[in-house]
Amino acid sequence: KMEKLYRVILKKASKKIVPFRCLFELTYRCNLSCVHCYCANNDKKNELGKDKIFSVLEELKDAGCLYLTFSGGEILLRKDFFEIAEKARHLNFALRLFTNGTLINEDSAGKIKKLAPLSVEISFYGFRNMHDAITRVKGSFDRTINGIRLLRKNGVRVEGKYILMRENADEVWKLRKFAIEKLKVK
Repeated sequence: KMEKLYRVILKKASKKIVPFRCLFELTYRCNLSCVHCYCANNDKKNELGKDKIFSVLEELKDAGCLYLTFSGGEILLRKDFFEIAEKARHLNFALRLFTNGTLINEDSAGKIKKLAPLSVEISFYGFRNMHDAITRVKGSFDRTINGIRLLRKNGVRVEGKYILMRENADEVWKLRKFAIEKLKVK
């Protein structure tokens, strides 16, 4: 029933040229160096400032946007991320967050909970050795898992994204099962 309603709303928004949903890349900076990533520029100089982002968020709201996804790079590398996200919630966007999870600690997990996002989406590339090889950062798997556990402990909905590559094809389904059963990831 909800799926049908969503499709009707999306169709009406498309006819009226309303940006119903938006993926907003806040930064290209990342603390990982994934082999497949298009964010080769780890530079801060091309990022929009907070005031410009606020202006764009207000324009999106005025245009009728409902769903807003913050992505990057790694969104938590922005020192002003929570100010930006709080502004988005103040404007009543249905918020999604894309993060690699490695920078989530007790404090940030609590702040994310207060944002009440629809979900936080985190990518998995394999189990420990495979994940770390793909991110090219030793210990990234353990930090990602820790971030997920902290979010789940705070009652935040976490969705796993499993990127299938030649290197990890043997692990991806077992990893998905692990994430669903052991981490309670959707």
